[in-house]
Amino acid sequence: MRALKNDTTIATGLLSLIAGITDAFVYQLSAIFPANMTGNFVVFAIDISKGHVDAAFLKLVALLSFVLGIVIVYTILYQLKLIKNAIPSIIILHASILVALSFCFIFTLSLSIPVLIICSTVAMGIQGAFAEEIGISTPTLVLTGNITKLFSSEMAIFYEKRGQDKVDQTKLPTRQLVVCIGYFAGAALSVLPKNRVPLIWLFVVLLWLIYYFKFFKNENQTDYLKPV
Repeated sequence: MRALKNDTTIATGLLSLIAGITDAFVYQLSAIFPANMTGNFVVFAIDISKGHVDAAFLKLVALLSFVLGIVIVYTILYQLKLIKNAIPSIIILHASILVALSFCFIFTLSLSIPVLIICSTVAMGIQGAFAEEIGISTPTLVLTGNITKLFSSEMAIFYEKRGQDKVDQTKLPTRQLVVCIGYFAGAALSVLPKNRVPLIWLFVVLLWLIYYFKFFKNENQTDYLKPV
């Protein structure tokens, strides 16, 4: 059990799995990526240039909702001064949004596409912001940067072993690989029958909650920041 404490690799994997399944599942229903703002921004520009106002509006809603999620995190951390319990409160809020969405699909409750987009992208914005605050330095929502880091590190190691002393050998990019695998696994799970995906979504979110509150402890997280 002690080995599970302070293990940011496990936390990184669980959050990447959440991001992957959320991104792919919501995309299949709305053509919006809750965890991939680069993709949304590109398609937003295309829709605007083609005059597809309705489609562009949904992309804009997603972008603004993602920013709102980030704003919520730092409002709780700094403005509301809930320093002692700030991070646990944020993590519960993040999980509550995703649990509520999964329940809507499990119990076939009516859920409009705009509400789905807003809630899922707010949750991913929250995740992107709080991950670093709990000591997870590897982004769990971004694949491009992680893939770049993964292969640049491998190339540095490769050339170091071939005698290129001027190339600094870096540590094995374990967490970048974990993000890629976790995100891929989550996205792959989203193609299962639609009555099963929400159950998997719910299970992964609850697994993250259990892991965080039972095992994960990082003394450098934002709970110890002083309000500004």
